[in-house]
Amino acid sequence: MTFVLSFAPWLIVGAGCWLGGLLLRQNGRILIRLEALERELVISRIQRHSPVGEQQAAGVELRGRSESTLAKSRINRNGLQPGSRAPAFTLPSIDGTRSVSLSDYGGTPFLLVLASADCSPCQSLLSRLIQLPPEIVRDSVLVVSRGTEESNRQNVLRHQHQLAFPVVLQRNWEVSRLYGTFQLPSAYVINADGAIASEVAIGPDAIWSVAQVLFGLLQRPYSADISQAV
Repeated sequence: MTFVLSFAPWLIVGAGCWLGGLLLRQNGRILIRLEALERELVISRIQRHSPVGEQQAAGVELRGRSESTLAKSRINRNGLQPGSRAPAFTLPSIDGTRSVSLSDYGGTPFLLVLASADCSPCQSLLSRLIQLPPEIVRDSVLVVSRGTEESNRQNVLRHQHQLAFPVVLQRNWEVSRLYGTFQLPSAYVINADGAIASEVAIGPDAIWSVAQVLFGLLQRPYSADISQAV
């Protein structure tokens, strides 16, 4: 009995170490699972709120050399094909006075421009568009801008007295995703039936060339098929 009692403290210490080891291993597994879950949550947020290029960069940073889920993204980045249906959207005007929908332009061919308040080439294109006669661009141009409300006030609304066409604000690339283009500025001609009538035009010069063709056709009495011209 005395022999057993003399070893009792060592038995207790040993049992404690064994239980401690089990807890450490269990906690380690929990921490690993939590870290993996945290990575997936971060990636999910990036996928929802960032442009594609930023998604891929973040995927590389989070997962190192492993094959990134973001790299396998199926988001279209090459634009929509002529003849496909223009995706619908409704967005607020940058001055907050109204909402504008794609359906508001039913029956009239128009130029849909995707731009940003913080983009120098976008500002160059805007300066060209506001110089056109209001009666030409009023119903034939719609600009979807992005950026903060402050940057849009500083860089777009300062031209408000010259803007004959509406400028609406997308928040998180939602319209860019629908139209398969994240390069700004970019644009499409959309025909009177609500279908894409041109390849995506990227950059102020390419957009201006397409716009000139569109505006020229709109000033004619009749145009059988605007997609053939642009």
